[in-house]
Amino acid sequence: MKTGLLLALSLIVLSSTVASAAEKRDSITLSPASKRLQLEAGSVVNDSFAVINDGDTSYDFTAYTAPYSVKGEDYEQDFTTQTENGDAYKWISFPQSKWHADPGETVTVPFTVRVGTGVPAGGHYGTIFVETIVTAAGDQTGIARKKRLGIILYTNVKGETESGGGVKSVSLDFFQPATPIKGDVMIENTGKTDFTATSRMVVKDIFGQQKFSTSSENIILPKTTRHIEHSWDNSSWLGIFRVTVTNEVLGKTTATESLVLVVPRWLLLVIGVLALVGVANALRKKRAHTPRRRI
Repeated sequence: MKTGLLLALSLIVLSSTVASAAEKRDSITLSPASKRLQLEAGSVVNDSFAVINDGDTSYDFTAYTAPYSVKGEDYEQDFTTQTENGDAYKWISFPQSKWHADPGETVTVPFTVRVGTGVPAGGHYGTIFVETIVTAAGDQTGIARKKRLGIILYTNVKGETESGGGVKSVSLDFFQPATPIKGDVMIENTGKTDFTATSRMVVKDIFGQQKFSTSSENIILPKTTRHIEHSWDNSSWLGIFRVTVTNEVLGKTTATESLVLVVPRWLLLVIGVLALVGVANALRKKRAHTPRRRI
């Protein structure tokens, strides 16, 4: 009897320990998510960022750098390809190789930026990565899964440089057979430094009452074209709307307006069938009332 009671108590304690360990939450947050630096060629600048542990486990982490560029008009991020202006990561150094963060702790990570004397003016880009170090198996006080977060560096080296670009195209299809209502914008950067473009879509009904609006700010990197998609996800499945897309690029504002007809294809098919039936009935009645010519 005592043996069974001790065994039951042991199982309860063991299950409580396992449940407690399973409930521990790993969490790492970086602040800020990106950094914009205005630098001079040949300068040395000290800066920092914060690693926030708002979870329940302690962990060690390391920091390192990588290139940054984008692929295609949808801006797929690339952290491996070496590009001409994706060299800012080479300028970064850290005072140590490893840090430690306890639960609830915010750790400040300093770094130094050393810009070469011959670096051309304009935009240069890179990434700072923070990666947790997995603890040994069975260590329930530390992080059990590797996690990695990045800070994008938007660095501009001062001096004479080229700045240019604008709206390449705006697409607002008149006929949209299914929701959501969409508007597509292409913004091109022809210069040597990035800029921020603001794009907004406003949807009104045919009486002028606003039904929806959305706006976004997008960084456009040098020598790239970026696709910006606006979408009204909860739009009506049937109706006529007046849609306006406004873009502000390098101090210039442009607006494109279009009527948009939202009609499902199946409804068009039904209307087409009914129209054919009506025409057939009209022809049949016309033949029925037409007097026959006697020979």
